[in-house]
Amino acid sequence: MTSLILALLLAVPPAKAESPAASGQLSVRLSDDEVRQRVEALLSNIDTRNLAVRWQALGSRAADQLEPIAQSATEMPSRRIKAVAGLVLAAPDRAAPLATKLLLDETQPVAVRMAALYAVGRTVPPAAAAKSLGKVLRGAREPELRSLAAEAVTASGSSSGCAQVRAQVAREEHDFRPAYGRALAQCKE
Repeated sequence: MTSLILALLLAVPPAKAESPAASGQLSVRLSDDEVRQRVEALLSNIDTRNLAVRWQALGSRAADQLEPIAQSATEMPSRRIKAVAGLVLAAPDRAAPLATKLLLDETQPVAVRMAALYAVGRTVPPAAAAKSLGKVLRGAREPELRSLAAEAVTASGSSSGCAQVRAQVAREEHDFRPAYGRALAQCKE
């Protein structure tokens, strides 16, 4: 019966966005098992309405479940991506080091690294983000990841971002240079 009630509560979107203080209070009132159940429900849910509010309501307590999922080589990449995204919303301070680690790890699936790239851009201070993103821009094996890193580098506001992107474009094979169009467009004054 309790799980039925919990499922119904999760299915009903909140009437309005909760304030950060209210979100923290909800997380404190939930038991560890309730937090775990909500994390699992959010990871399985395809309904994205009020998703940010629901992750924020769980707060940093959700990170205990999300971090192992995001790092697990046995989890499906789609689930790992959702865990990274949830971590960014629920506990950005804990998402930053994990996202950086995943982004720089060439053994990770490309999709997980792309989610980590997004997370780095949202959670890491600009100077540190530009440094990590620059490493990916110069060294990632996957050209798609390099082009996304180029966009993130230029968006980070790094003073050397456009120079880094232009240098990378010059190193790229001719056929892949058009993928840098959005990054280069951000560099035009």
